[in-house]
Amino acid sequence: MEDENMAVITAFAHNLVNDECIHVLFPCGPEEVDAALRNIGARIGDFYHADTEWTYESPVEGLGELLNYATGGVDVNELARVVSELDDDDVVSALCDEVGSAEELLQYLRNGEYTFLRAVFNDKDLGEEVFDNFGLAESIPAHLVSYFDFEKFGRDHRIVQGGTFCKQGYIALN
Repeated sequence: MEDENMAVITAFAHNLVNDECIHVLFPCGPEEVDAALRNIGARIGDFYHADTEWTYESPVEGLGELLNYATGGVDVNELARVVSELDDDDVVSALCDEVGSAEELLQYLRNGEYTFLRAVFNDKDLGEEVFDNFGLAESIPAHLVSYFDFEKFGRDHRIVQGGTFCKQGYIALN
């Protein structure tokens, strides 16, 4: 995130019993979540209680939608902290398109189990990127490089990795 004080996730809590609502900015401390829940008369310490409905928004593309669709019991505060520390919204947005739940997203972000190549949008670019930056350029004599088919090489690499192109670049889950 560009601004350290900016919320990564804005959560809207709605107490279904008394119809009270409040928003919580994440990351934050657990006492702030408890205070917000207390303000709307919701159960404290039970983030996913049936009487409280949560909806999410985020300036990180895809993150709010993923949380609204598949929170998966994830610690939203922990996810917001990890996303803010990563400092690369494009990676998070690309991963949001590839994972099935917020819990899975958090796992990939914590463990660094992904390959992200910014501004690589096709097999030829991928082949050139892998060739240039992963040690292959040194193994092929310079006079033979012009015969190398970067597009086919990139396609094979993408297939083997199970990667895909997205609007941020190339992403593969490892």
